[in-house]
Amino acid sequence: MGGVPDAVNDKLAAADHAEDVRHIDQRVTTIGQNFALEAPLLAVLPVDEFDIALTTTPRVDRYARITVRQALCSVPARLIGQPARAKLDAEEVVVLHGSNEVARHPRLTTKGGQHFVLDQYLEVLAGKPGALRGSTARSRHDRRAGSPPPIVLGCRPRQTRRPGGNQGADRGPCYCTGGWFMRT
Repeated sequence: MGGVPDAVNDKLAAADHAEDVRHIDQRVTTIGQNFALEAPLLAVLPVDEFDIALTTTPRVDRYARITVRQALCSVPARLIGQPARAKLDAEEVVVLHGSNEVARHPRLTTKGGQHFVLDQYLEVLAGKPGALRGSTARSRHDRRAGSPPPIVLGCRPRQTRRPGGNQGADRGPCYCTGGWFMRT
């Protein structure tokens, strides 16, 4: 077996042999002898893998999030208001739209836990002028990574100065196309 130490395999083989020679109650035959009689009658194992993941169909909320077992995960903003399919297994949550995988998150074990992917969350903020500068998701990413991702560095709203105008209101929005933000 790959990745399993030989000592563990030896212990398992010894336990298997001890089980094969054991007698149940007052029976004459051993467990190993009974198995040898029953083995030809067993059905062949199926070839297809059995998916053990729990599948749910949460609806994407207006903040591009889904709730899976009381934990929030981000999905692409284009799915807002639509149902998605979430497959929850022991280690991760895979979010599908149709047959396409749209997001993958680690499984959260705390009630009310949140896991947001910055690029998915930025799609929501891209249409709001100035929202990227003060976004919580961006500040969290900056603290973890030390600097904003290149997708954010390229997204600076253009500033136009008009005589007597409010400079904050003169900023144009950024737009996200194909995963890259473009200035307008």
